[in-house]
Amino acid sequence: MTLPLEMQKEVSHISLLLVDDNSTNLQVLSQILKPLGYKLLFAREGRDALQIAERVKPSLVLLDILMPGMDGFEVCEALKTNSATKDAVVIFLSALDDMDSKVRGFQLGGSDFITKPFQAEEVIARVQTHVAMQQLRQKLLDSNTQLQQKLQLVRHHWREAQQRLAGPLLGESHAIKALWESMEEYGRKEKVLLLTGPPGAPFEAVARAIHGVSERREQPFLRINAKALHGQQSELFEETPPSDSADPERKPVLLELADQGTLLVEHVESLSRESQEALALYVERWQESQNHESAPLWNVRILVSSTHGAHEVFSSTLLHPRLSLLLQGSNITLPSLSQRKQDIPVIAQCYLEQQAKALGKVVHGFSANTEEHLQAYHWPGDVRELENIVGREVALATGPVVSIDTSSLRGEGTLIGGYHLIAKLGEGGMGEVWRARHQWLKREAAVKCVRLTGEMEEETKQVLLQRFHKEAQTTAQLSSQHTVRLYDFGIDPSGVLYYAMELLHGIDLQDMVDRFGPLSSERVCALFMPVCRALAEAHQHSLVHRDIKPSNIFICSLGLDLDCPKILDFGVVKDTTTQTLSHQNLPGHVCGTPGFMAPELIQGNSISGKTDIYALGCVMYWCLTGRMVFHADNPIALLMRHISEKPAPPSKFASSDISPELDEIILRCLNNDPSKRPDALEFFEALENIKFSEPWTRQKSEIWWGEHLTVQRPEFAETIEPSYSFAKTIEASSQQIPPTKVL
Repeated sequence: MTLPLEMQKEVSHISLLLVDDNSTNLQVLSQILKPLGYKLLFAREGRDALQIAERVKPSLVLLDILMPGMDGFEVCEALKTNSATKDAVVIFLSALDDMDSKVRGFQLGGSDFITKPFQAEEVIARVQTHVAMQQLRQKLLDSNTQLQQKLQLVRHHWREAQQRLAGPLLGESHAIKALWESMEEYGRKEKVLLLTGPPGAPFEAVARAIHGVSERREQPFLRINAKALHGQQSELFEETPPSDSADPERKPVLLELADQGTLLVEHVESLSRESQEALALYVERWQESQNHESAPLWNVRILVSSTHGAHEVFSSTLLHPRLSLLLQGSNITLPSLSQRKQDIPVIAQCYLEQQAKALGKVVHGFSANTEEHLQAYHWPGDVRELENIVGREVALATGPVVSIDTSSLRGEGTLIGGYHLIAKLGEGGMGEVWRARHQWLKREAAVKCVRLTGEMEEETKQVLLQRFHKEAQTTAQLSSQHTVRLYDFGIDPSGVLYYAMELLHGIDLQDMVDRFGPLSSERVCALFMPVCRALAEAHQHSLVHRDIKPSNIFICSLGLDLDCPKILDFGVVKDTTTQTLSHQNLPGHVCGTPGFMAPELIQGNSISGKTDIYALGCVMYWCLTGRMVFHADNPIALLMRHISEKPAPPSKFASSDISPELDEIILRCLNNDPSKRPDALEFFEALENIKFSEPWTRQKSEIWWGEHLTVQRPEFAETIEPSYSFAKTIEASSQQIPPTKVL
């Protein structure tokens, strides 16, 4: 047997122990085995062999039986009873050919016999076979160990998720007890079920509880939000693939993933009529298979939820008639938080403990009058609003006790620099971004804040101070309507660095392409022309953004105008006139994002506005194709490709037509030589000069937003929330890349 190639590479690390009192036999074995590349060890009597084996832990022992002192059987028994050597494979060497000797050898733990005089082919074949088996066994053990570790991690996260979701279902009120009775009743039934309740109600927690008391508890639980599917529903439930499908046996995605388990479809009324009908068809077949005790193709229990009341669901056209009929008589209505006010203190305490643990803060409980305030409030956003308020107050707490007053519950929140913090939009290791409202002007804003705690090193504090000052000053210099506007900046008396910016509603380009796919050429040009002009203004002030990427270009609705791009996050801007950085780099950091960095920025050479143009070309490439200019397994390899390679034109990868003119201008932006790139205004003019037979219009924007995003701004909207890319990574705008001054 020949070892597999990957094992041949490892043979030099494999030790074989040869034990025989006859030196001639040892010499013969050495001549046979040495060419194979194994590490060979020798012993001429049993006790020496045991000492060597305990020290070296050989993979295989070739062991003579008839030896003076300890014979081979005694040595084998000692090897197998020692935890350090018990895994070694033992092959006996003997001229004995009687059956009793072989049986005894196997009983003691031996794996094989080689008969003297030795035949080279037999020795090689048996040794290689057992080495291969030993290596495969070790790989299997290692794999099992890794799987056990992963399983423990999954179980840990599952327990944490269960604890997090258990909070809304705590309490002793009559309403929650009745809900538990309903959950246990429906948990025992294999029926489709409709959950209704107010916005912010704990639908997932209830669905998981039902799943947990059912016979499916050990099987998958899958949850989807129909509002977030954004038209990509066609393959979720349908059992018949389209005529042009390459896979005639393709399975519906959700049913396959949730097979044998439970699927929760939240906001079921947001499913398309076709998907609702397909879901109803599946439920009918599933129920029919239960009645006839036949095995369905997929066995998934369906739970659906809606924030509309049960009466409205069944009496309106929200649901397909087929699905509505199936849900008749199978409904649980979740009580609102205002209907179970006595449960509020225990739920709030649960959320407090969870948030304190997540933030690593020592917070024990609430002030004396907080419970009274919580129970007096009407909770229009139900338990989600309670969780948000408690999370906000825990994050901002400076002591072990959290106090929530009526102003916080009215949506005014904690006051920072004249702004009431209302809801957290994002957080990172060093700070947070909040939706806020000015206490006098009542104008909404996004407030970015970082608390300078006494635990921080002085150097870290100075870095944060310089970063905040420069970012605020830079943003304030720019007046383009396509640069996010700064309202205020300062340091609160409580030690919080903050600045307030306009609150945007919409989606960044990263999420837009991830969720809805690449954009058309005409729309990309329409979006990027104002971005070019906004960058041109910054470059005229000798400011280089240095971190242009899809998540830093936000497409928002402003008043009645849609598709308005805004450049975000000037946290790593560089002033090329003073050579000062707004982002003071920490050791081992390079400013920028690897997939969008210009070669001169990577190499530490002098930069200019054309450094941003390179990044903007990368972003356009992403928007048109849904892929980055270059791909690599790690950041360093990716940076090297930006330095040394020329990109393929985006038209090679785009699903829609890209004109040669657009290909050419993007490739010019991606030129390794900055002098051959256009500046921002030249880029704008080049895009402006591209003519389309059907240009992107305001009417097209309105249609797209109407189909994909909700422009309304309800207090507790679940579709289009205010968002900022920098809210996702507050800790640092730069990426943690090893220094790359010289490559």
